[in-house]
Amino acid sequence: MPDFSIKKRFRLGAAAIVFLFCVAAALMEYYYLRHEYFSVLNQKSTLFMAMAQSSRDYVKEILRPRMQDNFSPDFFLLEAMSTSYVSREIMNRLHDHFPEFTYKRAALNPRNPSNLADDFESKRIQWFHDNPFQREWSGNIKKNGHAYFVHMTPVYVEKDCLSCHGSPADAPEEILSIYGDQASFSYNLGEVVAAETLYLPIDPTLARIQEKAWVIFFVTALSLFSLLLLFYLLFHKTVILNLREILNNFKKIYGSASSVPDFFPVSPQQDEASQLQQNLYLLADELKQLHGELKTSEAKYRSLFETAPEAILVSREGRLTDINAAGLSLFGFTSMEEALGIESVYQLFWDGQHVRKIWGILQKEGSIHDMEIRIVNRRGEKRDILLSSLARPGTCAEIPDFEATLRDITEKKRMDDRLAQTDRLASIGELAAGVAHEINNPLGVIELYARLIEKASEENEQIRQDIQIILKHSHICKKVVEALLDFSRTGPVQYQPLDMHEIIGDILQMLSREIQSRGIRVLFTPLPDLPLVTADPQQMQQVWMNLILNAIQATDVGGQIEILSRKEDRNVFFEIKDTGKGIARGNLNRIFEPFFTTRADQKGTGLGLAIVYGIVARHGGEISVESHPGKGSTFTLYLPLEEE
Repeated sequence: MPDFSIKKRFRLGAAAIVFLFCVAAALMEYYYLRHEYFSVLNQKSTLFMAMAQSSRDYVKEILRPRMQDNFSPDFFLLEAMSTSYVSREIMNRLHDHFPEFTYKRAALNPRNPSNLADDFESKRIQWFHDNPFQREWSGNIKKNGHAYFVHMTPVYVEKDCLSCHGSPADAPEEILSIYGDQASFSYNLGEVVAAETLYLPIDPTLARIQEKAWVIFFVTALSLFSLLLLFYLLFHKTVILNLREILNNFKKIYGSASSVPDFFPVSPQQDEASQLQQNLYLLADELKQLHGELKTSEAKYRSLFETAPEAILVSREGRLTDINAAGLSLFGFTSMEEALGIESVYQLFWDGQHVRKIWGILQKEGSIHDMEIRIVNRRGEKRDILLSSLARPGTCAEIPDFEATLRDITEKKRMDDRLAQTDRLASIGELAAGVAHEINNPLGVIELYARLIEKASEENEQIRQDIQIILKHSHICKKVVEALLDFSRTGPVQYQPLDMHEIIGDILQMLSREIQSRGIRVLFTPLPDLPLVTADPQQMQQVWMNLILNAIQATDVGGQIEILSRKEDRNVFFEIKDTGKGIARGNLNRIFEPFFTTRADQKGTGLGLAIVYGIVARHGGEISVESHPGKGSTFTLYLPLEEE
């Protein structure tokens, strides 16, 4: 099958449609006129048959009875009393005026030979005999090389007919003298003996109908093909030229002239529509490939967006339009719907000064890199973050469109602070150890010679009192030196499983007298099944001694101390709460430093909490404090459990 271009296929298809339409129009007109013509023929034949029947009824009902009344019963006048003769004569005279029809009273055994039924008429008479309920028949037949419309009605033998068509002995003399005694006798009542037959030629009219149908076909074809030609010219003017322009634009878009033929192959048989179709197929393939790559890229970057550890948010026209899972967690949202439902992205930031600063930098410079700010999330938590952002051209004058990444550095800052404090305490510890060793020996010498002088001066009371003062203060210095050595101790730790509840209970028992003397209420309910902690027992006793003693000294008379414990994952947590005066915010970062104390009476060395901090750190744990002036303090201690 030849490979026609789209333009040629369109032409052939349009021509075929026009041809079929013309054929359909001609056939419809032909069959419509034919139907109308046969309707007219049927009406005309019915009228002729009614005229013949009326003449017979007149003879039978009026003329014949009147003739019989005026003449003898045997009198018979053929021209006045025979219904078939009278009707035939009337129809013959009517034929002279309307020669297009032929009337015949076709009979199987007629008296007049011209009425003898031919084969067709005989079959119809027999059909009427076999179908007594059929009162007429009409149809088209071919006879003697011509087409006719035939209308036939059956003739039944009635009682009045038997006088002439019954027995020849009873027939009138006039009939016997004219027709003899052989034809049309011995009829029976109700028998079909003839058929009133009317022939109307239809060849000329059908020929004219066919001619008219052909005229309609050619006129319609000429009109439609002319219209099709005009439509083609219009199509060429409005579509084909535009298609050529589109093809030229395709070629301009897809590169230089040398690369265009590879992407836009042109065959001599291809018209503009075929070229455009082929190019659209190629373009669709490329778009499909690009769409697949785009979907892959989108899925890749959506995965990176959703799984990024840093919070990422997108703002358009002052509204939050997208945020990843890390962002939901950072700002404390429970769902994406809740996050996108906020009225303004401004609500995400706690400090209005920060917001104005951020918008100002974005509007002026277009980007921000690692700007440290603080936010308060929907859970009320203050978080320190590093903000990096890139502005986009937008429609909002006050708040530019932007994308931002926010890295939570709260824990990092906390760890940095702890690391700095640990480094600071380590440096102080090294210094304290050196100082302690340098002071410890002279203190021993001082104490030795003081006791020698005391023995040598037993009789001098003043000297003995002075020596006691020297020994007292040297003892105080020695305690400080021992505390410094405990703080800086880096020797081996004797690890073993410990029941921390038991240690806490022992310390409370040791300090019970002081607790009772101050009227302090201690709440301590050991947690059932608290795991054993692997630690040095002596150092843990020192930790709890310092913490509980510190709480007792900080709590006013009649106050309360509460000790809680819990297990979380692979750690055990302890909290010791007091209802004392609390610690000022400016001192919270210094309470674990050596020699720092908030006690007004200046009792103690200020090394207790520093020693606790060092012991806990050596055991891989952490200790922190929260305090509100006037409400008390809470020390939180956690120690890791040994891996199973």
